[in-house]
Amino acid sequence: MEEDKILYEEFLKGNEEGFNKLVYKYKNNVIYFITRYVKNLDVAEDIFQDVILYILENKEKYNSKYSFKTYLYMIAKSRAINYKKKSNKIVELNDEIKEQNLLEEIICSNERKEKIGKVFNKLPKDYQIVIYLTKIEGLSYQETAKIMDKSETQIKTLAHNAKRKFRKKLIEKKVIEMKNNRILKILSIILILGMAVSGIVYASYKIYENIKRTSITPAFTGKLGDTNTNNIWIGSFQLAWNDFLDTRLNGRDLKFENFDSKLANELNKRNFTKDMISEDSYYIKIGETTPELKNELEEEIKNKFNYTSSILDDLDFLKTNDKMRSYTLFAMLYKNFEFLKPFDKLAGMRFKDSEEFYKCFGIENSSSEDLNSNVEVLYYNKISDNNFRSNDFAVKLNTTGIDEVIICRTDSNDSFESIFQEMNIKAEMYTGKKEFQEVDELKIPYINVDTVINYDELCGKYIEGTNGLYLKNAMQNVKFSLNEKGGNLISEAGIQDEYLSIDEDTRFFECDNNFIIFLKEKDKSKPYFALRITNTDLLTQFDFQEMNIINN
Repeated sequence: MEEDKILYEEFLKGNEEGFNKLVYKYKNNVIYFITRYVKNLDVAEDIFQDVILYILENKEKYNSKYSFKTYLYMIAKSRAINYKKKSNKIVELNDEIKEQNLLEEIICSNERKEKIGKVFNKLPKDYQIVIYLTKIEGLSYQETAKIMDKSETQIKTLAHNAKRKFRKKLIEKKVIEMKNNRILKILSIILILGMAVSGIVYASYKIYENIKRTSITPAFTGKLGDTNTNNIWIGSFQLAWNDFLDTRLNGRDLKFENFDSKLANELNKRNFTKDMISEDSYYIKIGETTPELKNELEEEIKNKFNYTSSILDDLDFLKTNDKMRSYTLFAMLYKNFEFLKPFDKLAGMRFKDSEEFYKCFGIENSSSEDLNSNVEVLYYNKISDNNFRSNDFAVKLNTTGIDEVIICRTDSNDSFESIFQEMNIKAEMYTGKKEFQEVDELKIPYINVDTVINYDELCGKYIEGTNGLYLKNAMQNVKFSLNEKGGNLISEAGIQDEYLSIDEDTRFFECDNNFIIFLKEKDKSKPYFALRITNTDLLTQFDFQEMNIINN
């Protein structure tokens, strides 16, 4: 990859020989790749020439942050699809597949294409991306691992699980039949190569931009790491984990055979428990994995929170074997809170060195003094007269209910737990004014989070002392918003286990710079939610036209 970048840099400097070497290096492979979409070799060669011409005419568009090979294949894919659309020809997949009637029926059926698209779009984001990169763009596991910021082993596991989940959902939605394995195999290939036909093609820059808008940190005690990555933690998965240990492992810690999981070790510490949040705000249930259990979960969270689950469809509730025992543990946190009084909508603000303006709310000099009661100053330590963005502070935003919103301005990469403890110490030691003053100003950007993660590290490994028990699914989602009126928080977590092998005689005895948001209940010692904001991905861009309407 480094050699490719050097050759391309030489090309940008006017040395065409560097570019010729790159073309020669990848020509045959790219032409073969294009033939996956167009069955005519001559056409594939013409498309390759079109790809080269595009690069020559747009040589400044290549971002050396990504491999030249990836860039080349993305353009080749786009050109092949454009040709296919114009010519309205059906792709011949390979010599092995000759069932033309089946291909035409599957590809040409608009109803089927629509079903395929809906099934694919409901897959977890990581599943969509890994299928797209490895199967549509033809990237290696190693290249995909770099793009998705995961290990090569994780990508292999993720790709396997994604394809399995995709096929299962297609069967559930009756797009394909389980009994016909030949049809299943053919359709799987069609689905992978025919994403463009289904309207599920993602532009490469969109894939790169949206792979990691925020990282879910499952354990409150875990290090946060990269200062440019937004991090989020919420206690729903920890609650599910705690009950899994109690109900399925008789209260002992979860240890894998021949694998030391740092994530499992952190979760085993049980740093968040049910007594740290009010009973009205959470829901937990465990039961044998059946379609009936899914119906019960949907009905009960609808009755308690008036909410329709967004992850139950991603868990597997099909019982494929009467002797196979599987259990599902589901946990959910749900919160709505309002500030004592709605804050003012303010003019747009920049975040760090961003050129764009982002929507924000708060208090400024022209705001009503009544809003000051919304804010309690925990501490304020002025760092520099010239750079107020580096000031060290924490404020508490009061709500009409039992919840508190705490904003902590910090650049620390430590765990949420360590930052929260340090914040409390600073608040106790602070001797300045705790009241929000008339001359004080407060600006907080709007926050919007909607993310999901599959904890593949925890799945597919034998659990010590269980005679073959393993986790087949472990996932969590988070939806969080914060604006001038208050906030909304929803998080679901699901853990499903299964026995890899069961004997017939088996018996079952069973701000404007980095900041963090903590949510906790007033009479509790620990928060139930934490979010670190270090970039603008979760902010809502400011609309100057909207502000003009408000001002007028």
